[in-house]
Amino acid sequence: MFGKDLVDYIEKFSDYVGRNPELQPDIKYYELNRDEKFKQWWRRYRILMESEESHHHFTANSKKIENHFAWSYIFPGQSPLTLH
Repeated sequence: MFGKDLVDYIEKFSDYVGRNPELQPDIKYYELNRDEKFKQWWRRYRILMESEESHHHFTANSKKIENHFAWSYIFPGQSPLTLH
């Protein structure tokens, strides 16, 4: 349905998160207050941007993938970067 390129992209990012437990939320996320959730999201962004392996998910905007999938969809809650 999504095509091989998109599936490969999702699997690659999901594997990266699986290898980095500091990125993985747990069920306690749903009991955090709004500020705690934002702090968790900003910490996740910082970790991803500092990594040579993952920062391209933010900085490679010139490479388009058909049927775009935002990496943040694999995490619970709303990313603060998509709020207005």
